Order: sequence, then C-alpha cells, then structure tokens
Amino acid sequence: MKMKKAVSAAIAGTMLLGTAAYAKDNIYAYNKFISTILGPQLGYCDFAASFAGHEIDYANVNNYFSGLISAFYDDIDADYDNELITVDTEGVSFYQVEEKGVVFLGSANHELIANYGDSYANVFTVPEGLKRYVGIERYGKTANTYDMNIYELNPDTDELSEVFDIHREDNEDGVEEKVWAGGKTYYSKTVGGGVTTSMNADGYTDITDAAMQAMADVVPNMEMTKSDLNARITGQTAEGQYKLNATGITEKTYIRATGVRFAEKPIVMFEDNSKLEELKVKPDIVTVTVDGNTLQFPLQDPIIIDGRTLVPMRTIFEALGADVQWIDENGVKSIIASTDSTTINMTIDSDKFYVNGEEKILDVPAQLINDKTLVPIRAVSESLGCSADWDNETKTVIIKSSIPAPETEETAPETGETAPEAGDASNT
Repeated sequence: MKMKKAVSAAIAGTMLLGTAAYAKDNIYAYNKFISTILGPQLGYCDFAASFAGHEIDYANVNNYFSGLISAFYDDIDADYDNELITVDTEGVSFYQVEEKGVVFLGSANHELIANYGDSYANVFTVPEGLKRYVGIERYGKTANTYDMNIYELNPDTDELSEVFDIHREDNEDGVEEKVWAGGKTYYSKTVGGGVTTSMNADGYTDITDAAMQAMADVVPNMEMTKSDLNARITGQTAEGQYKLNATGITEKTYIRATGVRFAEKPIVMFEDNSKLEELKVKPDIVTVTVDGNTLQFPLQDPIIIDGRTLVPMRTIFEALGADVQWIDENGVKSIIASTDSTTINMTIDSDKFYVNGEEKILDVPAQLINDKTLVPIRAVSESLGCSADWDNETKTVIIKSSIPAPETEETAPETGETAPEAGDASNT
C-alpha cells in the first residue's frame, strides 16, 4: 500500500495542456479521456490525477498514458464521494478528488496485458450493501493461468485491501490452485514432481466448488453459475465469450490481447463505450497565426505551462523574420535570434533573457521538451516589435508584425478573458 499523495490543483492544471503535446500518438484518445472522465468532475482537465503515485513505475506522464486503458468514477467506499479508478497495463489505481487536488490512494498491481499468447482482463464493480467492491479478472491462454481478485476500499482509512482471490496456473512443474477469501484459505492444491500438496479442510470437490462457496460468503451479490466459473478457471471459455457473465456486477473495462504484448495495442475505452477509431477528431489545441497565416508545427505542438504558451524555437523565429542559432557550450544551452535591428539571447531553463543587451525576465523560461527547444511566444514576439493576443474561444495566439493603436478602456487587456495576463491556464 502506497502512502497518500496529493497533487495540487494548480500544478495539475498546468500540466495538462503540455501533456497533450507530449502524448502525440494518442492525442485523440487522450483528449477524450480528460474531457469525458476528468474534466466534468474537476472543472478542468487534470491528467496528473492519473500519474500521481506512479513516478517510480513510469518515467513521465507520456509513458503512463501510453499504457492507459480506461478510467471511471465510482463511489467504491460508500462515503458519497466518487473515487477515480484508472486502469493501465500495470494494474488498477484508486484516487480521491479533493478540493485542493487529487489524492492517490493505492494500486492493485496486476499486469493486465500478459506477455504471452492470448489473454484477456476484466475490471468490474460489485455492490454489496452500501459498499462497492472492485474486481479484476485475468486469463492467459498460452500459459493457462487464471486469476480473479476483489478489493475493498476502507472509507475511514482509505486502505485498499484484498477480500477474494482465485488463482489457477499450469506451469512446467505441474498445477497450482488456490481459493482465498475473507482471511480464510478455502482450497489449495499443488501438483508437481509426482507430489500433491493440498489444503481442503471443508472437503470441496475441486477449485470451482470452493470458489463458488467463497464467493457466496464474501461477495454474494456477484452470482455466477458453477459451469460458467469452471469454464473460466479451467480456460474453457469459448472464443469471444471472455466478458464476465455474472449478475450483480457492472463491467467497466474489457481488454484482450493476442500474441506478443501490444501486438494489439490497448484500446482506450470509456464509460460511454466509445472506441478509439470513433475519437479521431482532432481536439482543440493551440493555434498560432502570424499576420493571418497559420503556422505549422509538424514535430512538436505548442504547449501551455503556467499560463504561458511555448512554441518550437525555429518555427516562430523564422516566421518573424529572425535568424536563429543554437549554441551548446560546456553544458550551457542557449539561443541567439537576430534581425537587422534586434538580437535576442535566451538560455535554456533560465528566467533571464536579453534584448539588445538589456536584461529582461521571463515568466516561463525556454526549455527542452521531447528533444525540441520551445520558447515563450509572447516574450519572443514583443521583443521583435510584434503584438501577441489570445483568442480564448478558438485557442489561438494572434501575432501581428505591426503593433496596433492602443486599445480602448473597454477592450484593454485588463478588462476581459482575452487578456493574455488574465491568469487563465490557456493564456499566452
């Protein structure tokens, strides 16, 4: 069980739009995920909610997203607050959305896409009185393994605990079978090397018989026929019938993989049952225009960090008529951009930059993202004598090479949401 970990709303909010650019291969599914699952609950898109607590497992948010399968909200612990449950290749994770951010509660760490042959996984919930358990079912055809685990979230301590476990595995030594529930081992049998070891104090006929009784004792609302459960445990479930067939449950996620891991890429699924191929409508991302011409960013999209838009260095400088140089000396990375009248010097990760030798301060410094150099577009534009405005409705940075006349009081930047300094997470 991992310690609770809070993610501040401010940090999470700024992390989002930058991440949309990072997750380029999955940008459509990503955008659907954050808008469908996270946005309505938090009031803004907050991908950090799914990453909190996984910094050791994944190098960055993009790596985490590449393994994301689905996410849903449910009141698991009957405390009248919905938990966010995310499903990724490493298992199932639980979070609580609170006023100041998102708290990571813990994980059921089970690899849901096996490294061998045909496999499937089901993630489901089971209501038991006021409680709602979360279950995970996995089957690997090639290795002939079957597991079903059910977890309870304690509303007082937020501890995640296992209450039910069925396991059967055929391996090179023989067969292992186990049924455990509510602190009791109902059935255990190991066959290997001509030796059979068993624990069966109640005299069950086989693993399925024991599992049916354990299920009735611990999660009675989850009702399955003995023949159906036996077919699943022993790997006899018919092709195409992997979805869990039991009353009293709500299936949240169903995953199937064939061959080597990721031979069939995980499909991102949602409570509205949208499929990935149905989501391929490009989401609203930041657009940049210079004198009415839309700039193209083929390798790295603009991103927003701390309310400031950063764009790929070479694209923006060349669009504004500046020559640009990249300098890497003694580990210090810097940029020199120049026109006939202006020279700009920026250093990666420094909040100071220089315009014709005069020191200025950046809200957000130039930085390397996905091996691309990104620079703050407002600072660059204004340093080269251009204006930079923000259209919040279209998420567009509008750059004009000649600065217009001063705006009236009614339209001055201080009066409306179009002001880039207004503090909105989408500002330039």
